[in-house]
Amino acid sequence: MAFEVLVSEAAEQDIENALTWFQNQRVGLELEFRSELAAAVNRLRVRPGMYQVKYKDMRVCFLKRFPYGIHFKLNEDKAHIVLVAVFHLAENPIKWVRR
Repeated sequence: MAFEVLVSEAAEQDIENALTWFQNQRVGLELEFRSELAAAVNRLRVRPGMYQVKYKDMRVCFLKRFPYGIHFKLNEDKAHIVLVAVFHLAENPIKWVRR
């Protein structure tokens, strides 16, 4: 069973910021990031429980090529996942803990 993926506004903004940054680095790099992100989200949809809880009820799925983590909450009762943040690993997590 695939889980439904819900994306918070804050996570959408994180993704847009990352895409803009990659686009400014090299033409087409944002498309590569988008593809990698989509692949990671697909992995989450199929097997979200394989990602361990890092703190409280937050789980993290790391992208393979780019140094980003998808921070998400799993609601097995409602069969959905909420993407809370998509952060570069060098960013200070205090920025988004309040989300």
